[in-house]
Amino acid sequence: DAPALCSEITLLFRDNGPREARNKSRLAFLVEEWGSEQFRKELDLRVGHPLLTAGRPADRSAGSQAKSDHIGIHPQKQAGLNYVGLVVPVGRMTAAQMLEVARLADVYGNGEIRLTIEQNLIIPNVPDALLPALKRERLLAEFSPDPSPVMRGLVSCTGIDYCHFALVDTKSLALATSGYLEGKVASNQPSLSINWSGCPNACGNHTVADIGLLGKKARVNGEVVEAVDVFLGGRVAAAAGVASAGDSSVKALENVPCDELPQTLEKVLKKVRKTLEPAPETVAA
Repeated sequence: DAPALCSEITLLFRDNGPREARNKSRLAFLVEEWGSEQFRKELDLRVGHPLLTAGRPADRSAGSQAKSDHIGIHPQKQAGLNYVGLVVPVGRMTAAQMLEVARLADVYGNGEIRLTIEQNLIIPNVPDALLPALKRERLLAEFSPDPSPVMRGLVSCTGIDYCHFALVDTKSLALATSGYLEGKVASNQPSLSINWSGCPNACGNHTVADIGLLGKKARVNGEVVEAVDVFLGGRVAAAAGVASAGDSSVKALENVPCDELPQTLEKVLKKVRKTLEPAPETVAA
């Protein structure tokens, strides 16, 4: 039913969504204007029957709220098969890398490739016997199943290259900053989520990361430069808090020039490390 439901949501937005201003032409603004109850009522009418309300995920018991990023080599329910989660730094791939991923999926799996909300990918249905050969493939040095704690949790929006809303080059800055921080965080440290958003639309979900970075322009010493606001302590879990610009205890720093960010975050890490959860277990490549 999901494709039909998504289609009706799209049509509902098409017919009723705010279109006067381009920066307001988003589904979230329609839900905010109507309220969730009215939106749900209109959607029920389009679908033709009342939709079920959200329930508790079956795999989340009261004592188990851990979030998996699917990175690493993990056994599937099917005996003898595994899925291999690979980190794609900031979700950016070249055409050649895409073709190589497709080849690996054909050779070692069943041709399937799955994408995650963290901008990474999964090759499922890899037999036990083929794992050693897969781990020796050259691409796994670039898209690692056993990345550093910094690269493991790195997420970035599209940035200024392909989005006219963005105020900074998020992907390039994310790679450069994380490359610096990799040398400051031991490989056995817990995974660290660093999310970049290039503008207040927050496509990088910077409010739900250990460290969230919101791009902006700021005036420093009389010059306009690329800068970020730094948010701390966001989470995605049952007991999660969502960082808010109105919460001074979460928005830790403002107007940090991007060329000073690596050294600034090095200092911030000392505070963040105390709150991190243990890193998920993975099989090293």
